[in-house]
Amino acid sequence: MKFAITQSSLAGRNRTEMLCRAAAVGADGLELDWRSPLDSWSANDGGDGLRLLDQERQHELVLSGLSLGYLSDRPALSANAADRAETVALVARALEFMCSVGIDTLVLPLTGRSRIETDADLDRAVELVGGAAHLADGLGCRVAVRCALSASRIHYLLDSCVYGEAVRFCPDLGEAAAKGLDAASMIRALRADQLGGVCVRDVLRRPGQPPDFCVRLGRGAVDFAGVRSALSAVGFDGWVVVDTPPGDSEGEFARIHLADARALLGSPDSGPWSDAERRELAGVALRPRRVAQDLP
Repeated sequence: MKFAITQSSLAGRNRTEMLCRAAAVGADGLELDWRSPLDSWSANDGGDGLRLLDQERQHELVLSGLSLGYLSDRPALSANAADRAETVALVARALEFMCSVGIDTLVLPLTGRSRIETDADLDRAVELVGGAAHLADGLGCRVAVRCALSASRIHYLLDSCVYGEAVRFCPDLGEAAAKGLDAASMIRALRADQLGGVCVRDVLRRPGQPPDFCVRLGRGAVDFAGVRSALSAVGFDGWVVVDTPPGDSEGEFARIHLADARALLGSPDSGPWSDAERRELAGVALRPRRVAQDLP
């Protein structure tokens, strides 16, 4: 398995600077993340792609995918035609940019305000993903749906999409635990070639409180032992994308989470840290510096 870090987990003024930071924290790759339509326009200015390619070669990193994180902050599965048209336009611009830099996976995070809750949401997701897959297939790319669903709903989504051969499912481990779903069962319900990566984050669940994703890997509700066993059972050897809490200006959270992800899901020795460095990292709090509280 290869371990990438999300762009939104790293502080930086631009994408090329974040590639440098991803290399510095020991990642194998960087997943770009568009958080607003402005990201899509600035990315297609003609020079951004060339700068990214140069930094990618320089740091021996891979751009593992492009996530449309913007979808989590808006109702992408709304019945409103204008909302759907805006999402389709964003997908088209993303695919155009991907072709310019050699990224082969477009990640659609159907979480947050775009979470699939009802059967109507699921049908609109099929429409959105199917349309994106149609465009991606023509460009030699694929679409990965990042969310947490029951096994039956995953198969409905994959089987119902037009150009379904270009569609993958990317389980969000934290989202699954927050919804009370078994991520290991989600993974075992799929073949390795149906998995478009694994999004790694943990979550704390407390009665009467919203899910808290600002927790160190392995200290929340995610069953990492079960997930590791499931990934091994299906023969998965793709991208593990680590999503750390925001506010990490020095890269400490990212380094810790990458080390933990390798230990929990891959080989504990696959990272570039010594035992002494791991003990040092273990003592670092994982909340942003503006919050004076350690994690459990």
